[in-house]
Amino acid sequence: MICEIVEMTVDPERRDEFVKVYRRAWKDAGLEGSHRGKIMRCVEDASKVVVLIEWDDVAAHRQHRQTPRQNHFREAIDPFMKDWQVQHYELDELVPQNLAGPR
Repeated sequence: MICEIVEMTVDPERRDEFVKVYRRAWKDAGLEGSHRGKIMRCVEDASKVVVLIEWDDVAAHRQHRQTPRQNHFREAIDPFMKDWQVQHYELDELVPQNLAGPR
């Protein structure tokens, strides 16, 4: 399992609209190999949005490049994005489940 992290800069006045469009477009895309995801609005800078998506592996993510589903998804979100960066990370628990203990 890997995590795709997308850091985006958007127009602060359209950020909430962007989040709604992103959610809808992501759901409609239904990209295989993707799992849980989160979209986060920065508290300190209203122009910053970060998306985290879990994928089976990097190949599962990249298999969608230039496909009709991915192209449709990008067409929906691209007008909002001024800048973005995508990177993949290996996931590891901060506190392993067997050591987490009671809260």
